[in-house]
Parts: sequence; structure tokens; C-alpha cells
Amino acid sequence: MKILLLLPALLLAEPALADSFETGQDLYALCKQAADPAKRSDLAFGLCMGYIDGYISGYRFKKEVPNSPAICDDIEKRSRRQVLAAVVAYLGAHPEIQTELKSIAMYRALLDKMTCP
Repeated sequence: MKILLLLPALLLAEPALADSFETGQDLYALCKQAADPAKRSDLAFGLCMGYIDGYISGYRFKKEVPNSPAICDDIEKRSRRQVLAAVVAYLGAHPEIQTELKSIAMYRALLDKMTCP
């Protein structure tokens, strides 16, 4: 019964944690938790590994497309959920892009959807 009472609090805490993932301190805390099998949560593991994967994808992208046009600078002001919606909308409308490297597919989606005002 106690677990059922705690479940709503845990579910509400996880999105807040995900939205506040901005600093090196946040990265360290999540990745430290993700690296410890005894303390690992799916959220910590997913965020840490997703960030690492994204960084590696960005590095690979710059090697593949070195002189690519820049995404609009205001992307940093957009919420992660806005960016998520833009990526899903673009990739859903362009299934042919889904076969490309994920970094290039992401870039094409953001270049198309994250236009400067």
C-alpha cells in the first residue's frame, strides 16, 4: 500500500528531474547513478546515455557535414518538448529521412522546423 501511495510522487518527480538537466553537476549526478547498478533508475540511465549518445552523434555529424548551415540560435530558448514535437512531426512527414544517420535526420528536422522568427 505504501508503494502505491508513493508512486504518484515518483511519477511527478521524474519529469521535473528531466527538465532540469542542464549543468555538469546534473550530468555527474545522473551518470553516477546510472553507472551504479544498485542505484540505477531508468530515467538516470536514459538521460545519461542519451546525452552521451547525442554528443557522439553531434561529433560524427560535424565530420560528415562539416560546412552545414546553422540551426537558428533561438533553439536554446525552446523547451525540450517543443523540439521533441518538431522532430517527431518532421520525421513522421519524411520517412525517407529515417534511413539516414540519426544525427543527420535530427539536423534535417531541426533545420526545417526550428526556423528563426
